Amino acid sequence: MRRVLAVIALILLTAGLTPVWAQPANSAQDASTPKPPPPPPMISRWVDAHGQVHYGDALPPDAPEQTTEIGPTQSATPEQKAQAEAQMQQYRDYLNPQAAASPNTAEPQPTLVDDSCAGQWARFNAAVACANQYYVVGGGLKNEVAQHCQVVPRPQCPPPGP
Repeated sequence: MRRVLAVIALILLTAGLTPVWAQPANSAQDASTPKPPPPPPMISRWVDAHGQVHYGDALPPDAPEQTTEIGPTQSATPEQKAQAEAQMQQYRDYLNPQAAASPNTAEPQPTLVDDSCAGQWARFNAAVACANQYYVVGGGLKNEVAQHCQVVPRPQCPPPGP
């Protein structure tokens, strides 16, 4: 049996072929074959002891036993990252219009706010008037109210007289 294997190996070597058992572990064929990318991380959802919902790819040590696997994530392309950053900048500018108007100003400009009781009620009534147009028939508000109306807490002082 050994002689037969030796003869076969000799024939293969003279033909310029390397037998399978004589090939190195990392042959040129293995190097040219692209390796598959590692699997994307799984995203988990869990609720902590305070009822707060969390999402992440790594669970904390004190994570509850009940977690939900959301699925693998896909890496964003550079174009998607640039688009997301542009959208975030638009949102930041929307939240802070003074910074968008003068980005080189190091010190924020003070805004004059009437903190009197009448001023608080005027701002509250303006916010209520804005939100009134977003009420739905069955009760509740449309989601657009958050984009168009300011949230103003009800003043603690009594409303001004007529």
